[in-house]
Amino acid sequence: MKERITITRSGWGYTELTVETDVPFICPKITRITSENFTGNKYELEYVIDADKLHAGRNWGRMTICSFTQKYTVEIEVDCVGQEIRTVRKSRRCLHWFRNI
Repeated sequence: MKERITITRSGWGYTELTVETDVPFICPKITRITSENFTGNKYELEYVIDADKLHAGRNWGRMTICSFTQKYTVEIEVDCVGQEIRTVRKSRRCLHWFRNI
């Protein structure tokens, strides 16, 4: 199941972010985001929930997005019944990244 989080940056200049997860079922499309990935001031971080790596019931995980000075954690909860993903909840739908100038 494909999901996404919108990252909005304020300010100009070079941006470099890393994306990490603490569970194998959250699979980000890329793990390094730079200024070149942004269209204007926005980037859609796509990730996949890998149903093959889920267990029955509730599955929890975190995706962490970091720069040199900031760190955001997105908590993700996935309800799985059999092989079917029922719901995906995340603590944030968008992130607002502020550059320190």
